[in-house]
Amino acid sequence: RDARTHEYLSRAMADEHPAVRRAAALAVGRVGATGAADVLVKAWAADDGKDVFLADAYLRGLERLGPPGIDALVKAAEAADPRLRDRAALA
Repeated sequence: RDARTHEYLSRAMADEHPAVRRAAALAVGRVGATGAADVLVKAWAADDGKDVFLADAYLRGLERLGPPGIDALVKAAEAADPRLRDRAALA
């Protein structure tokens, strides 16, 4: 998998524009490079939740990863952070 593309997309997930972050999250899931699930979960956990389409993109990105993405969601549901745990449980 293309690590350079993954790196670029990971940086794009910190962009100030939600539309850019949405597109990057979906693309990270599509590329599926090593570490993609962690990048998506961290971005999702840090998200303020104001843009439901962005939150959905993080979840769709994880879903596209298949088993690694689902495993990351299960791990998030078991996290010490109650906010992340609750969001993962509702996903």
